[in-house]
Parts: sequence; structure tokens; C-alpha cells
Amino acid sequence: MVSFHSYQHDLLKQIEQATGKAIDATIRQAFLDTPRHLFVQQYLNPMSQQWCNINIDGGEEHFPILYSDRSLVIYKPCDSHFVSTISQPSLVLDMLAMMDIQPGNTIFEIGAGSGWNAAMMSQLVGVEGHVYSMEIFPELVNSTRRTIERIGFQAVTVLLGDGAMGYMHGAPFDRIIFTAGSYDIPFELHRQLKENGLLLAVLKLAGGGDDVVLFRKLNGVLVSQHSSPAMFIPMLGGSLSKSLDGVELSSFLVDHNLVVKPIGQKPFWWGRRLSRNMMQDTEGIRSFLQFSEPGYRVFLTGESIVDVCFGMYDEENCSLVVVQNNLLTSYGSFDAENKFLEILSQWIKMGMPSSVQLSLRVYPKPDYLPDNHEGWILDRPNSIFLSRLI
Repeated sequence: MVSFHSYQHDLLKQIEQATGKAIDATIRQAFLDTPRHLFVQQYLNPMSQQWCNINIDGGEEHFPILYSDRSLVIYKPCDSHFVSTISQPSLVLDMLAMMDIQPGNTIFEIGAGSGWNAAMMSQLVGVEGHVYSMEIFPELVNSTRRTIERIGFQAVTVLLGDGAMGYMHGAPFDRIIFTAGSYDIPFELHRQLKENGLLLAVLKLAGGGDDVVLFRKLNGVLVSQHSSPAMFIPMLGGSLSKSLDGVELSSFLVDHNLVVKPIGQKPFWWGRRLSRNMMQDTEGIRSFLQFSEPGYRVFLTGESIVDVCFGMYDEENCSLVVVQNNLLTSYGSFDAENKFLEILSQWIKMGMPSSVQLSLRVYPKPDYLPDNHEGWILDRPNSIFLSRLI
């Protein structure tokens, strides 16, 4: 029987080959000392889509899947379409490296999930540090607490609650990490992060996609240090914003006094050879528009998650253009379409940047931007994002 140690080493080798870079020795040891299979009691088989239960004293037959470089669904409430996952190992190790965790650090994690990530972070902070991990699903909190206690991780506390509220009893924190996507940086997390501390956020992109962004707190402002694309489940609780996920197109037209019948359509193919997922193919321009254009909108056109499109609304001229099915469709007037094409032309001249090519400064409300600021402004309920090209 092949031991889980062999699977661990094989996975690390696979990750290093795929990324082309060596895994930090300290993080490598934390991974080896925190076997992933011990944190999974059940998972949704990605091939069969059937739930698989794991015997606490065995589970060898599941090692090929548990030690593959993929995320796995580990929990789904009966009354919800939301799920909890154990994240993809290569992504977890990369996030741990970005956080530059030091012995003695105090860390707050939003989304405990299986507890695997919190357990690895506890290995890095050592006996002088501590990891507080908040989870919103009560059943998951109970099972994760039992796992942490059974394995014997002393420097981890699993909490039940809304991670957007932080945890004042453990604050201030040297590091804060998101394990779910949010459109905003909750105010309490601004407040509870130490000056010069690091916050690793997962910022959702309206219409699909996420950015993992590392911020450092400098003079009370979160300043981005690094950004990379990713895909995470959404954060629930106070940071859940359904309206940014999209609104029904027909309702938007009625609510903004736009005639439902379009005034014009023109072909627009985005250089695509195949009619695949348009939202995925346009993620670059969409992510840029989210931070640079207040009129950017996402629309729902059906019940499926793929029935989504995007567009731009010109409030001053009561005009809307929608990008869908290789078409530009205009409502009200052509002002929004003309503005969109102008912005698209400027975007191409800039080198077609996506959100990961933007430098971000995030100001907690009710603080205000300096008068001499330069860049694009994105206003969210808890924060103001100021962005500019790197």
C-alpha cells in the first residue's frame, strides 16, 4: 500500500514542475506536517458527482483524489446552493507564500472550511502565534473543531460567525486572509489589521472571476503589492452583494425608463473563433471596466449561471448598451454604445490591461480620498478603491 507521504511528495513535485518555481522550505514542511486527507470527512467526487465518505482510520482509496491539485466540495447545506470547498493545494501554497507568515504572528482567516489552511498557518506561526478562523456554517464549524482537536493543533481557534465582522477579541492582526470572494473590504477588517500588516483578499469580479490581491496597510490605507487571477466561492454574510452578481435585464430596462425594444444591434465578435463562454473570454476587459467605469453593469438573462451578459449604462443620457451573443445591443440612444467603443479603443491603446495590471489603494469609509488623487474610483459600501495602471 502506497503511503500518503508518497502522494504528498508527488503532489509537491507536480506543483513545482507546473509553476516552474521551488516551494519555500518552511511552507513545504508545513504542508508535509499537515496531511490533507485528515481534514476531509466527505467530498463530492468531481467525476461521478457522488458524495464519498471517508473513514477516519482509513481512506487510502481516496488518496489519488485528495492529493490531486484540485479543489473539492466538502460541504453543501440542504437548504442552500452555496458550498464549502477545500482549496486547490497549489493555490493554497502560493497564498501562504504571499502572506510571508512569521513566527509569533496573529492571523485572522475568513472561511475556516475544513481547517486545513488554518492548521498549516498554525505550523508557520509556531507556539508564540495564533490563528483565528471564522466559519459561517454551524455544522462545518463543529466538524472542523473536532478535526483540529483530534489532530492536536493548539494554535488554532475555529469560530462561528460572519467573517466580515472580524474578531475584536483577537485583534489587532498581523495577517488577514480571505478564502472566499468579496466585492468589498469590510470596514472591520480595515480596522483590525495592524499598521504594516498584510491582508490577502479575494476580490470578486462582477460577471465571473476573482483576483487574489495582497495588500499592505500603510498609514491606514491598503496598498496592493501583488495580484493574480483565481476562482473562489463567494463570501456569505454581510459581504454578500447579490446585485453586483447581476440584475435581470428586463427589470433594469423598466426601472430606468428604457423601452424594452432595442433601437439597434450590430455584430461584435471579440475576435473569438468559437462560441464558447463569452463572459470567460471577455474577463480581461470586464475586470478592467469594473474598476475604471462606474457605468459597468452585469445582467441576468435566464435562470442558468451561464445566462449572464454585461454592458454599460450612461445615466446622463438614459442610454444602455449590452454585450451578448456576439452582438452590441443599444437601448434608449446610442450614447452608451459610442462611449463603450471609445473606452474599448482607449483600452486597446493602453495594452489591453486586466485588473491584475492595476495598482490599488483601498480607503476605508468614512475616510476620504486625498484631493490630489489620480486614477479611477470604485465606490463600495465599506471602501473606496482607487486604481491606476502599474
